[in-house]
Amino acid sequence: MSTKKRRPTIGEDPLDAILTPSNPEPSAPPVKSPRPPRVPKEKPVPKVEPTPQPTAIPEVTHAGGKLLKVTYNVQEELVEETRNAVLALSGPPLRLTLSALVENALRRELARLRKEHNGGKPFEGPGTALRGGRPIR
Repeated sequence: MSTKKRRPTIGEDPLDAILTPSNPEPSAPPVKSPRPPRVPKEKPVPKVEPTPQPTAIPEVTHAGGKLLKVTYNVQEELVEETRNAVLALSGPPLRLTLSALVENALRRELARLRKEHNGGKPFEGPGTALRGGRPIR
């Protein structure tokens, strides 16, 4: 059976001569600085005023109504600010979505138009797609 030869080691560490002082002094135990006794401080209680709840956006309910995907041309600045508003208000308590914001805005504007131009009654009509082109006079 063959025996493995042991590799010779360095022996003494050559860095010991540099890092270790020649006359090591006995180390004294660390001295703890005296601390004053802890006295619990009374913290002033901050006045907490109830935060005003933001105006709640009415819930959009889809009572059996079919959702349609629609496309409109809107100015870029309006779209950017709308997206920023939805992003800022998407968390609690509002949890606003772009669809909810647009649907609520359309409902409010339709209610205003009904009241102002149609005696508060819903607009009647075929409900078909509008034709593109020049505005109807």
